[in-house]
Amino acid sequence: MESGNADLYEEEIGFTKIVASIQIIMAHHVVERGIDSRIDLPDNLPWIRADNRKIKQILMNSVSNAIKFTGHGGKMTVEASVCRRKTYPRRLTNSARSTAI
Repeated sequence: MESGNADLYEEEIGFTKIVASIQIIMAHHVVERGIDSRIDLPDNLPWIRADNRKIKQILMNSVSNAIKFTGHGGKMTVEASVCRRKTYPRRLTNSARSTAI
């Protein structure tokens, strides 16, 4: 990465698969903090064209922050949905919500 520029390696990726891999990676932290972790993804999430590594990094940071700011025994939900707008026919949005400290 140089001067804020980064190469993107776009490919067709399954968002559900990325969320599942992050759930496995972060499971220890969730259990350690006694967090009730849930994943709320619709069955019909489309594949997206994006840089797999960057999307995984963004989602990992989001989930990591949700874990960090969720008190022991709190709740955390990772969710995604497809937004249909005039300017963006298909846009995927996601969030990691938690009961923050």
